[in-house]
Amino acid sequence: MMRETMAKVETAFETIKNHLDAGEFDVYGICAIPRGYKVAVGDVLPESYVWEDGTMTDEPLKGTSAVHIADESDSAIKKALRRVGAKKGAYSGYSGNKIALVAGTEGFGGEEIGEVIIPDAKVLAIWPWKGVGHEID
Repeated sequence: MMRETMAKVETAFETIKNHLDAGEFDVYGICAIPRGYKVAVGDVLPESYVWEDGTMTDEPLKGTSAVHIADESDSAIKKALRRVGAKKGAYSGYSGNKIALVAGTEGFGGEEIGEVIIPDAKVLAIWPWKGVGHEID
């Protein structure tokens, strides 16, 4: 079971690495997809919302919030996976039942450490996820 889980994480890592190496987009990030939200590869995600004191407001951001993948290095990809909470023992404020690799032609920093806001964020890959602190399924 552990070997199978690790293989899936490696597959996710390699998928992310391959997309970054292809360089089709300028900005890449990883985001948690809320439970019940239908999303498919190729979809453009809607704008995220501003959160205040742990509560979502009705004020939209100018794009989709994601954990920024700062560059094409292995360490940057692993850091982003840790920040979103998709590594065993990790902690983050993100929740959902899927993790998505998203990308766009532009992005700008958000309020959280490592956050990027990507206008018209396109979904490049999706993985099932049990939540913060669990490896990608």
